[in-house]
Parts: sequence; structure tokens; C-alpha cells
Amino acid sequence: MDSSAALPVMIMANSLHHGGAERFTSRLISGLDPEMVSVRLVLLRDEISYPLPEAVPVEILGYQSFKDLPKAIYRLRRLFNRCSPAVVLGTGSAVNTVIGFTLKTLSCRPAWVARMDTNPFRRDLMLRRIVLRRWLPLADALVANSKGLKDALVRWYPKARHKIHCIYNPVDFSRLDGQAGEPADWSPAGDGPLLVTVGRASHVKGWEFLLEVFAQLVTSKPAELLFCGDGPLLGELKEKARQMKLQSRVHFPGHRDNPFSIFPQAD
Repeated sequence: MDSSAALPVMIMANSLHHGGAERFTSRLISGLDPEMVSVRLVLLRDEISYPLPEAVPVEILGYQSFKDLPKAIYRLRRLFNRCSPAVVLGTGSAVNTVIGFTLKTLSCRPAWVARMDTNPFRRDLMLRRIVLRRWLPLADALVANSKGLKDALVRWYPKARHKIHCIYNPVDFSRLDGQAGEPADWSPAGDGPLLVTVGRASHVKGWEFLLEVFAQLVTSKPAELLFCGDGPLLGELKEKARQMKLQSRVHFPGHRDNPFSIFPQAD
């Protein structure tokens, strides 16, 4: 197929640093056929640690917070006019907020697929939720990465019920099998059951509740709990584990490039 006939698609993400939406973006772009789809990646922030095909052009909008919105809209509008994508895919609520504001200013706009990965009923997203409720009617499709999130979006935005779809995140199982077979850089110290969780130490992940439940578990059964990941609440979680006298049973090894090597040890 002539590469010039490939469908021009713009994919937007916060960054390609550590995170679920960022990993999704990296895997999606790596899995697309360049003869079928011509991809341009647009990032709010210049942070790239996940792999990306060398041929994919990258644009940076320089968006760090809501005060940068006018600058990001101006830069994105110029990109749309210069590149004329047929489709724009936004991954996440912040990205789709920028897209919504920008598309409203265009007379000729691309099809917009808004991938949502956060429950719209989160209290800390009230301002963003108000903004999104105004702009999301412009989206041609809304994609949730779980059935539960799709149901939440339908309750939040019932008029768009026909636009909301559930598409699970792509997973490369052969790659995960290979990573799981690599030597682990952490091993449990005890002989009780091991529980492992991987993610970002933030309120949305609910790690503080897992810690409280684990504290109840170990009163009747010796066990160990491993938190893999970094984040703003990591120090607070460590202090909470210390206050609960769980230092010997709860472990915080931080971010791991390959947490899958630890999984085979988990119960």
C-alpha cells in the first residue's frame, strides 16, 4: 500500500512517562501498521520513557496546568490546520479537555475519539467534569477501558449512550510471559502468602484502603504485601504502615521497570 494513502491519525496523551494511559498510548502506536495509519503523537508534556517507533513524529504542547490551556489550544489549533488529521484520539480527561476547547474553534475538524480512563464521579475532578460535560458532545465516540467505567459514563452522560463503547487496553501476552520469566530483583523475606499490587501511589488507586484491609488480614494469617510503584502518597503510606507496626510485612520497593518478574512469586 502506498504510505501516502495511509489514514492520518493524531494521538494525544499527557506524556509517555510512567502510567496506564501512557503505556496504552505506547502499545497502541507500536501496534499500528504504518502503511495503513500515519500517526502523529502530540503530548501535553515533554516526558517520554515508554518505547516509541522512531518514525513517529512527536509534538509538545507545553501544558502543565490549567493556566497553560490558552497556549495549548493555540498550538494544537495550528497543528490541526497544518497536519489535517482525519482522526484525533485523546487519551484521558485532561487531554480531551484541550481537544474539546480546540475543536470548538475549527470550522473543519477531524473525527474525535475521546478515550476516558477515569470515573467521572470522582469528587476531585469537579472542575474538569464541568468542562468536559460542555465539550464532550463534540466527540464522535467515547471509549471506556472497562465495563464499569462505561456504565459510569452512561450514567453521567446519558444523551451520549449511543457513542460510548468499551474497548479493553491492548496487552502483549507473549511479551509479558517473557518479562515474567526474567530473574526477579525482589524476593519475599517470609514464608507466608505474598500479595502484590502495582500502580501509582495516589488517592485514586485506593492503596490506603488496601493497607487497612491487610492489617486486618494479618491478625489471623501471616502474610506479606508488596506495593510496586512511586507517587505522591508513597511517603504517607510508608508512615501509615510504620504506625500500624507492619514494617516487616509491607514492602515499598518503588517503581520497577519489570514488575512482572515478581508476579510468579505472588499468591
